[in-house]
Amino acid sequence: MAQSLNDELGLETRFVRSNIYDLPDALDEQFDIVFTSYGVLTWLPDLDGWAKVIYKYIKPGGTFYYGGVSPFLRCVRAVGLGGHDTDIRLST
Repeated sequence: MAQSLNDELGLETRFVRSNIYDLPDALDEQFDIVFTSYGVLTWLPDLDGWAKVIYKYIKPGGTFYYGGVSPFLRCVRAVGLGGHDTDIRLST
C-alpha cells in the first residue's frame, strides 16, 4: 500500500522490508536520524544486537530518538501516589 501511494504521488521513496537484525544485509547507508517507536523493545530478543544496528545506521553527529513508555510508569499512573502530581525522571 505504501508503494502504491508513493507511485500515485510521484515520489521516489524506497521501502526496505527486513528483520531488524538482518537489516545490515539489506541496507548499507547511514542516516541523520534513527527512530525506534513505542512498544518495540518488548519484542526484541537481543537488545545488544538492536543497539549495534542503531549504531551502524547513525551518521556521526546524528540523533537517535526512542519513543517508549516504561511499564513502571504505567503502574505509577494506575496506582497514583496519594493524589499528588507525579514527576518521575528516568535516566541511564
